[in-house]
Amino acid sequence: MVVLSDKTITEVARSLDVSPQALGKWVARYRADNLGPERAATPAEAARIKVLEDENRSLKMENEFLKKASQPASRTR
Repeated sequence: MVVLSDKTITEVARSLDVSPQALGKWVARYRADNLGPERAATPAEAARIKVLEDENRSLKMENEFLKKASQPASRTR
């Protein structure tokens, strides 16, 4: 949130209920590990992400359905 928006570490820390010092360390570590400027996804990348998110959502629903279908039916008498 800090890296991809114009919000300050303090603002984000407050919204996440974490200390600004801890968040500042995490942001510094992220920036050290990810040298170079952040860039927005291209329209093609954004479209691909949307397709993958939709597919992921569908697969999760199918998985939940299969889990429920494989459970033995409870019988009440």
